[in-house]
Amino acid sequence: MPKRPMVHHLVARGKANTCEGDSKENAMLDNTYAAYGYNAFCIQTGLYFGGHDYDKEQEEGINRFGWQQVGDGYHNTTRYGELEEDEERRNGLGTVYRNWHPGPLGFQIASDAFAYVYSMGVLMALELIEKDMDAGLDPRDRWFVKSTDDRGLLSTDGEYEETELTSSEGQSGLRHLSSKQRLLEPKLSLPPQTVKDMPEPLFCDPLYCSIPHPPSCINYEKPTYGVPGPTVQTQNEWTIWHADNKWNYEVGKKDIALFKRWNDEEW
Repeated sequence: MPKRPMVHHLVARGKANTCEGDSKENAMLDNTYAAYGYNAFCIQTGLYFGGHDYDKEQEEGINRFGWQQVGDGYHNTTRYGELEEDEERRNGLGTVYRNWHPGPLGFQIASDAFAYVYSMGVLMALELIEKDMDAGLDPRDRWFVKSTDDRGLLSTDGEYEETELTSSEGQSGLRHLSSKQRLLEPKLSLPPQTVKDMPEPLFCDPLYCSIPHPPSCINYEKPTYGVPGPTVQTQNEWTIWHADNKWNYEVGKKDIALFKRWNDEEW
């Protein structure tokens, strides 16, 4: 899509042989975005692909994907964790999953996957561009079309710009730009995707979700970078109140059992 990165779907879990591709909801995402570029990343699937035998470890009572587990079978901490002198801090950074959320080591796996995909994409694009230049072709003919804008291509000082790029072999691959040439815009083989083209939201009221920028997580950060999302607004009419519930109110059974094992007298 123009001036937009392709959709990346990060899944915290995953299976040994598929990135949750057999999920109906994920298949719907695949079908909707595949024509525009779509990537799915599953942390556990990537770890399986590395060759570590997690299934065998499970049989031996070792669950690398369990809560608070340190080490993913390949590393015991993150790269910056290796520089930590405090052992507790170093081990904490090696946590794969804090709970159902990834820990520092789990997120490092995801960030490395993103960096790898984009780096490979840049290298492939540069290779295509250099081949065109070595053949005496204009790479812009592959990637761009002339805009309907009649202003021409302007330089930073407001004058019409003449540009020529040279390949690694010293050959000129680009035509000079004249004032008669028009601005370039991305060449699209498909029409832009809009909100109207998307299916109805599965778990969200269309009143709030069928808009260009639907609300998601509430934002408490200061300063905020990028699109902030919903924020808390001060209301003088608000009344602060607190429900006198027990400590285990709406707490999952697994969490309750975990807290009870601490033998804390307060529980």
